[in-house]
Amino acid sequence: MIMEEKKVVALLTDFGLRDNYVGAMKGVLLSKVSDFHLVDITHEVPPQNIRYAAYQLMTCYQNFPKGTLFLCVVDPGVGTSRPILLVEANQRIFIAPDNGLLSWVLHEIKPTRVLDISKNYLQTNISHTFHGRDIMAPVAARVLMGENLNLLGEPVSSYVDIPFPSVQKLGSKWIGEVIAVDGFGNAISNVKTKDVIPYAENAKVWIEFDKKIPAIRGLVTSYESVEIGKLMAIGGSAGFVELSVREGSAAQQTGFKEGDKIVFQFRT
Repeated sequence: MIMEEKKVVALLTDFGLRDNYVGAMKGVLLSKVSDFHLVDITHEVPPQNIRYAAYQLMTCYQNFPKGTLFLCVVDPGVGTSRPILLVEANQRIFIAPDNGLLSWVLHEIKPTRVLDISKNYLQTNISHTFHGRDIMAPVAARVLMGENLNLLGEPVSSYVDIPFPSVQKLGSKWIGEVIAVDGFGNAISNVKTKDVIPYAENAKVWIEFDKKIPAIRGLVTSYESVEIGKLMAIGGSAGFVELSVREGSAAQQTGFKEGDKIVFQFRT
């Protein structure tokens, strides 16, 4: 007998774990549907940092099976008239505020259905400050129960988009930027490792900064390639060049933060 696979719900929020917000959302889901897998992507998105949430989602959604429902709540506009989106794309479903959180995923996969679910909810007593619990989680439960998606909201043709930072390629000089700083203090750039490697094979790569920090020469392939405490550039697991410190924090050592410029110089 073929067993039907359980559905997966993946949660991403900026709630942290100190308070009951994550638990409340899980409680709403489990009070309505019980036979599914519940996965925490992260709840440590810096408060209201939509761009960091977009990065986290973009770099992990493809690791989940098709059919996964992503429930994402980083919502500084909660309580306003901003829409809440239900998006179907690449055989996955995403529920999130319409504030750009889904932008970088939707740059990679084309949506086949986009609905505004901010008005088509069944429950009453909606909090002005917790739509994740009172609107998004109940709608997610209705999706899990197999309700027709078209009954959950109204179709929309446009939504908020946050452009992915582009790399300025000026001949042998590329200008990128830090798009995220992870929990280890690695400063993750918008420059793809696969784009750098072909140039690095025929030229010396120097990585320079606006800050008063010595330039980095070349990419390493492991953290142990340098001495403890030394700054390095390495191809990270998400496919982007990262600035790291062996057994330390590049962010603490250098002050790197989102938006800082990084210059790649290819010198023969």
